[in-house]
Amino acid sequence: VFPPGSLKSGNKEVVQAFILGAGSEICPEGTIVWYLSTTEQGPRAEMDIDAALEAMEMALLRESSSGLENDEEIVQLTGNGHTIVNSVKLGQSFKEYVPRERLQFLFKLYYTQYTSTPPFGVVNSSFFDVNQDLEKKYIPGASDNGVIYTTMPSAEISYDEVVTAAKVLYEKIVGSDDDFFDLDFEDEDEIQASGVANAEQFENAIDDDDDVNMEGSGEFVGEMEI
Repeated sequence: VFPPGSLKSGNKEVVQAFILGAGSEICPEGTIVWYLSTTEQGPRAEMDIDAALEAMEMALLRESSSGLENDEEIVQLTGNGHTIVNSVKLGQSFKEYVPRERLQFLFKLYYTQYTSTPPFGVVNSSFFDVNQDLEKKYIPGASDNGVIYTTMPSAEISYDEVVTAAKVLYEKIVGSDDDFFDLDFEDEDEIQASGVANAEQFENAIDDDDDVNMEGSGEFVGEMEI
């Protein structure tokens, strides 16, 4: 996350970055996907994203470059085995660092996503209020009248924003959020631990006709030759 004012472009809005590798199953081995987003608009947004991309590239090249840990002016080893890092020298080396190579980008894609709801405001239930004055809420003749729009996908790692959106929508549809996420999973371990004696209560309640015939009287009904 790049907070406002942290980029050389003087960004006024936050720039968020997702780094997805082959483990996410969206790209081949040996490649990664960088997804950068901002709520800034217009040419300013592209400048901020380019600045964030450059900062990420420089950080990766700088950290992966060899020789930094061997520079005695930056990293020193004391007599008792402790490592001391000269923060002043380290910061200066970062500013003066000139990469000898560049990252290879397969392609870059820029796009603008439009939404009818403000970003980062999902906790405001008024966004999903279907009881507002229809004359103010709906556009006459619009094909999406009555459709509830949610906010943009959240980049929050904790997923609190997504869960909150789902909870608010659940309340709007059902009328209450008392039963939200109230799931009753059957514990298979408890069923197995109860033993065979109690297994009959978990069997299918529908009796097959063949099973009914087999449960008849066991008295002798005649002779049979084989």
